[in-house]
Amino acid sequence: MTGRAITLVALMLVLLCVPVLVDAASLPDYFSGERVGALCLRATIPGLSTLNVLVQINFDKTTNGGITLARADSLFQLITTSITSFGGTLVRSCGAFKPSQIDSQFHLDALQVAKQLTGNYQSQGFQLYFILDAYNWTAPNPTTVDVLRADAFLVNGSNNVTYVGSVDILKSLVP
Repeated sequence: MTGRAITLVALMLVLLCVPVLVDAASLPDYFSGERVGALCLRATIPGLSTLNVLVQINFDKTTNGGITLARADSLFQLITTSITSFGGTLVRSCGAFKPSQIDSQFHLDALQVAKQLTGNYQSQGFQLYFILDAYNWTAPNPTTVDVLRADAFLVNGSNNVTYVGSVDILKSLVP
């Protein structure tokens, strides 16, 4: 299985684990200063309706060396392409802003974007809003293993999220 496929499978497992939600909380302060990309999806659930889904993807600049802007753009593109490829005709992208676009055009960090969107995403036509927070991490194994970790949050309303789960992907498997 390629790194791209592993990344996609891990991400989809996290997003599909919504039934194992823990208590809701306010937006984490550590989103402040993080790079951010945004993806709009139209997801069709067979037998039900089509949902407009907003996915905010944060990239930490500092933890364990941080994720550079170029790397954030590359990872954002990988995730965007993987989700729409994996979803086939059931998931379509309806727009995206790479981290470099948000940085240069809007000058906003992840916390600022989340604060602005959590209160009004439904009035903007979205039924679901997920936030993925990606950062470099060293797994505490007998031997150190460098991974890219993504924490997933489901947005419940204004400044209110629920932690869904985390996924670790070996950095050596991520292109």
